[in-house]
Amino acid sequence: MQRFSIVFFLALVAFSTFAVNKLRIEKIIVVGDLFPIQREQLESNLVHFQNKNFLFVNFSEMEKSLEALSWLDTVRVKRVWPRKIKLQIEKNSLIARWNNEAYLSSNGDLIYMGEVPHNLPSLRSNGRSARESLEHFRLFQQYAKREGLDMMELAEEDFGDWRITFEPGWHLLLRSDSLEEKMESFLEVYSRTLKQKEATLISVDGRYDSSYAVQLSSSIN
Repeated sequence: MQRFSIVFFLALVAFSTFAVNKLRIEKIIVVGDLFPIQREQLESNLVHFQNKNFLFVNFSEMEKSLEALSWLDTVRVKRVWPRKIKLQIEKNSLIARWNNEAYLSSNGDLIYMGEVPHNLPSLRSNGRSARESLEHFRLFQQYAKREGLDMMELAEEDFGDWRITFEPGWHLLLRSDSLEEKMESFLEVYSRTLKQKEATLISVDGRYDSSYAVQLSSSIN
């Protein structure tokens, strides 16, 4: 009887081992519009889940392991029979490149990762936080869009002055005070006179009280 019990137990272990092996996760499917570097980071975080049992894989543990990815907003995990796991990924939108070392998301979070194939504007400041600088970026962008201007870079200069670089490369200098009033005034001048000269524009200095210093490629007006 004892021998029968041992044989039965060994058979049960063998069957269980066979069943577990048969139920190992076959594939983890990732659904989402990811940059190559993001997909690479995601796959790296999922390596130790590849051989888990399909039925008993811990979804909470899987989601927690992905929380370290600063660019990830939400993830939904579900089983796909017979042996696949599906991840629905939503990522944070990237707004700008921050100080040439990170990216800024739409909610002001810093995201650290390698280069992404995306033409993002640059945002630089040594005296302001990323979130505060983003507020200024959005303010300038809101005004710029009224005249169809595309911002390439926003940089805080000495004494808090701002340098805004527009496509295809000319820039606008503004003092840090009365920014909305200054942008309203600039757009009026741009629409009336500067737009027709944009091909030769180098810079527009709006740090004066009631005038602008305009530099063109062939002369200074």
